[in-house]
Amino acid sequence: MKFLREKIDVAKILQTQSSQFIQPQYVEDIVPAGQMKSQQLNLSSAGAFLCLGISGSFTTLRIKSLGPTTLEDTAVCTLRMKFKGGAGTRDLFNDYVPMDLLFSPGRVRVDRTDAGLITGGATLAAADLGPAPNQLFYPYKFEYLFKESDIITFQVQNDIPTAASGWQNRWRLCFYGFRVEELKSGKLRPIPVK
Repeated sequence: MKFLREKIDVAKILQTQSSQFIQPQYVEDIVPAGQMKSQQLNLSSAGAFLCLGISGSFTTLRIKSLGPTTLEDTAVCTLRMKFKGGAGTRDLFNDYVPMDLLFSPGRVRVDRTDAGLITGGATLAAADLGPAPNQLFYPYKFEYLFKESDIITFQVQNDIPTAASGWQNRWRLCFYGFRVEELKSGKLRPIPVK
């Protein structure tokens, strides 16, 4: 254990934290059936953001029957995504990647009472919730340095149209990494040394 082997230098840690600190970046959206939808994550001016990994989840709803509409969770991913950095100028994925190949924990079940956000008032019976989701949680390693005030643009495609029993599905994504304040405006600022 660290505190038994060496003294914790509180002043030095606090000084470092004043310019470098962990700050997850979160974004989510709902994509209608058969459509592509863009979403943006605007990084603030708190400094550059050094991303180290990504985790995310998505839902897998489909129409079970019409009149009245009922839904089922098929556990089949219909969402694909790609994203860009540099205010939409740099492709970070070369093509749409199925979310089930990328995200952990991945598929999540929908709250059956979530009528306003995902089910749109359609019935989702307990028997139609699908198999239990994967409980493993291993963030995907993704290392990239985003500039201060950068804009990350996501394009997410829901592959199944309504005519083929497609339904809207939600995705969530969290970037894990560090804010690095001394890289403000793309220039290195010297960190004062005591």
